[in-house]
Amino acid sequence: MDLIIKRADLLEKSVCRPGLDYFDQISIDQNNGSPDVVFPDGWTALHSAMLYSYSPNFLIWFERNDLIPTLEIPIKNIKSDGSISLNRFPTVDPILSSAKFS
Repeated sequence: MDLIIKRADLLEKSVCRPGLDYFDQISIDQNNGSPDVVFPDGWTALHSAMLYSYSPNFLIWFERNDLIPTLEIPIKNIKSDGSISLNRFPTVDPILSSAKFS
């Protein structure tokens, strides 16, 4: 199922300038002729991980504004400094395999 994030929704929710610039760049990269961003297969844990790696604050803002599903990461994977422990062994990343959306 498609997930569409509309530029107008970001403006309505008072997105910050860097967030809007990032969103606009993704929209340009998609080259679909729309100011909106489309995720044809829906939003996945990988999308959340990629957004988190770019900017944890953007991920939190998108979740709090109900633009994307909330990713629940097991507490054991969150370090005291707020970063996420990425154990690369075994080949299935334990964070992504145990993450759930709420």
